Amino acid sequence: MSWTSLCVDPSAVGERQLQNVRVAAATFAHDDLPDVRFVRFEIANLGSEPVEGLRAGFCADYDTGGFFGSDHDLDGGDGELSFVYVDPDHPADVAPGPAAGVAFLETPGDCGLDVRRLIYRVVGGTTADSRLDNQLSSTDDLLDTLDSLHKDGTPIIDPTTGAPSRLMFGGDPVSGIGWIDGDAPGAETGADVRLLTAEAPTTLAAGERTVLTMMLAAADEGELASNLDRLWARTRKVVTAPARWQFPVAE
Repeated sequence: MSWTSLCVDPSAVGERQLQNVRVAAATFAHDDLPDVRFVRFEIANLGSEPVEGLRAGFCADYDTGGFFGSDHDLDGGDGELSFVYVDPDHPADVAPGPAAGVAFLETPGDCGLDVRRLIYRVVGGTTADSRLDNQLSSTDDLLDTLDSLHKDGTPIIDPTTGAPSRLMFGGDPVSGIGWIDGDAPGAETGADVRLLTAEAPTTLAAGERTVLTMMLAAADEGELASNLDRLWARTRKVVTAPARWQFPVAE
């Protein structure tokens, strides 16, 4: 096993400071899981008052198409697994198969996955729907994003049902059934996007410590369908072996 760690005081970040909260982050891997990495956050409330509405999230820019093909990323999700993939119908300049995913293993308050959404990186232009870009100009923008809302505070709508959705792109990109990236207004196929996942809000009591643990996996061994199957197989293997990623919370 290989480890690396970092400790952060989040009170120094953003407009609305979190006082008396400490976050320690660690990444680790196992030799027999070469395509899986783990990220673990320990969140401690060092103050005398509870922290209400704590929502832990994780944002990643996978660039599955490679450095020069990074604008071909698409997002999706299936249950607890959220993934980024390359459009299987894209021209041959980018291989139609790579996929990477993230799954929550432990969440504060055992709240589980509550939000999955994309945010665009807009450079020198605009998206079809600027409410989805990640040029977040205020803490309110960030909080709306973590709550799976547009930047103007309005809900994101699943165009296949007409209903608000906190989990974007839950359709099947292989069969083309359901809400898939590129099918929604503002979901520009081939955009350079980031995938954001977040858990439901919870309360961290005074003196309490909690954990957010997730796994990141990749598969680039064939076509999209087989790579998504591999991602799911690796996820199930990890989820059913908590001894590989579950550790006591530091005192």
